[in-house]
Amino acid sequence: LDMRMNLKEGRARANYSGNLTLHDFDLGAWTGNTDFGKVTFTSEVINGSGLTGETVNAIMVANIEHFNFKGYDYKNAFLEGDLRWNRFNGAFSIGDENIDFGFRGEINLSGGVPTYEFSASINKIDLKDLNLAEKDLTLSGDITLDLRNSTLADLEGQARVTRFNILHNQEQRYEVDSIVLSSRFLDSQGNKAFAIRSDVLQADLEGRFDIQQVPEALI
Repeated sequence: LDMRMNLKEGRARANYSGNLTLHDFDLGAWTGNTDFGKVTFTSEVINGSGLTGETVNAIMVANIEHFNFKGYDYKNAFLEGDLRWNRFNGAFSIGDENIDFGFRGEINLSGGVPTYEFSASINKIDLKDLNLAEKDLTLSGDITLDLRNSTLADLEGQARVTRFNILHNQEQRYEVDSIVLSSRFLDSQGNKAFAIRSDVLQADLEGRFDIQQVPEALI
């Protein structure tokens, strides 16, 4: 630490600013989320307040040497933005052999309903090597999201993907010029409308359904 810090009112209401370096800091233990592991980074903190997981709020510029999530050690990342408990608003970029992308926008998991509003340019994401999927899938493309809710069945909003590429088992390649997905609830009884627009598929669904079960039901 090289930081001005005021702890007179306790950790939850502390305020601080300056430079912070974490070396093998156990983020999982600090947040109570076992998906997170250890993190090492150097950063500048501006107008920080709160030193507990629930109260932290700060403007941060950070160079992340490594960051463990779901057993994968992410490296060479840069972050700049407003960081709060389960909320990030700003820019993030990373580049290693299994993930290479840039992101700008907001992910907010702090309320009862998560919201995602951001744009990302993905050069490569290897889902299997990142421990995010069991199948050998590598994705690339440009994504714009304006969505709310945490499960696919309850998602509302719109997602747009352009220049979308899927590489399966390092052999089969699928290319789609653009995909636009939209979903909204029509009433309090659970009726909703779901639409897909792309150069390979156009579909509209309306009624009561779980979108995850629709492909199997159609087959």
